Amino acid sequence: VISKVSQDILVNKVVADVPDYSRLKLPFVTGTVENLSVLATGQDAIFSLKSQSGSTLDVLALGLSRLKTSQHEDRVLLVSFNGAVAGREKYTAPFFSGSGMAKRLDLPVLAFADPAITRDKSLSLGWYAGFEDYPQLTHDIATIVDWVAAHYNARLVVFGGSGGGFATLNMLSFIKAQASAFIWNPQTSISEYAPPLVEHYLKSAFPTAFFNTLTADAKMNNVFFRSVLDKVGITYDLTQAVYSDNKQILYIQNSSDHHVLNHAGPFMSHGGWGRQSDRVFTSPTKQTTLWFGLWGEGHATPEADVIYNVLQQMVSQLPLAEIANYLDQKHNTLDAKFCAFSVDNVTPQIELACCINDQRIAAVALTDIDDFGLTYAFQLTDNRGNKYVNWYTPEPYRCFDVPDAFNEKLTMTVYVSDPLGVKFTKSVSL
Repeated sequence: VISKVSQDILVNKVVADVPDYSRLKLPFVTGTVENLSVLATGQDAIFSLKSQSGSTLDVLALGLSRLKTSQHEDRVLLVSFNGAVAGREKYTAPFFSGSGMAKRLDLPVLAFADPAITRDKSLSLGWYAGFEDYPQLTHDIATIVDWVAAHYNARLVVFGGSGGGFATLNMLSFIKAQASAFIWNPQTSISEYAPPLVEHYLKSAFPTAFFNTLTADAKMNNVFFRSVLDKVGITYDLTQAVYSDNKQILYIQNSSDHHVLNHAGPFMSHGGWGRQSDRVFTSPTKQTTLWFGLWGEGHATPEADVIYNVLQQMVSQLPLAEIANYLDQKHNTLDAKFCAFSVDNVTPQIELACCINDQRIAAVALTDIDDFGLTYAFQLTDNRGNKYVNWYTPEPYRCFDVPDAFNEKLTMTVYVSDPLGVKFTKSVSL
């Protein structure tokens, strides 16, 4: 059965939007990505820039004129990217974020509207990754940011969360200027995010590749998404991204968010990470500091005061580890050590005990690790290969009904996983 979103692509259904620039009550200035001289005026405005492909990229610029008169060391430019637009169909594009935070910090800002969202009223998330008529979107945004940074001799502080966190990470690979980045709960691979949202993006942004890959029995999962994304040639997986020496990243992740397993885990999976404290880690190049905190349930955005305080400290060029420690002390409810088997280079000692009583099999696992985030899955297997699985939860025990083949050999296996998805197993015969 093909989903409703997949049916839409068969008729190439994109709900067009007509941008409303008047609601922002700012001058509207047109230009091109190839000639960015319109940004040299320093005026507060919406700049609608035409790309070589003919697509339009909307940029909100506020406070640039102040960079002309600031002392060199004070020339800081904020750059912001949106996450998903909540209630997208109720509102009219373009969508910009960051102006309120810039006003509070009393700093100039460049904010970008994702043209993939502007062109489709039903689309809420596009990761600034591009679309069929504009595959070079990321490159063009980086060109604009670099031009403004060079023209005004400014240092960049880039920020965004969730899908905007992906855009921030992705942009750092393209930007040449010195930049610090602050991201929270980011996706690190588009293909690994929520299937309905990825499917919607692909059918809207890349209908040709989507349709050419779609089959009657296609499943909307990360394997299918990767096959489409590989065909279109955009950057969609940042788990092995490389950044130049003049970049640094503060990555914060809510520990109760599924992004820990699906996005932070793969981002840290290539080895060389070090532990700085119970919940703070650094990348092999020391460019990225990653803090696992707890400030809400699931995919919660940090409070505005937290974002403000972090950006303020980054503008002041405090060391990232110092900022992470500040967060850990002031804005965190997680007291336990965050479990990371591969970083700590530890193999947990696992004991697995089982008993059979009144047609029930009970299994209990014990480990020598008491860190935050351990989860346990159990599997009962008979010698016919039948498997009875009880999936991952924090509880180290399970009960199973005795299978019909009780007189045959049974094997109980426990899988012990840290929050980042690194697993160890232990099996016993019954």
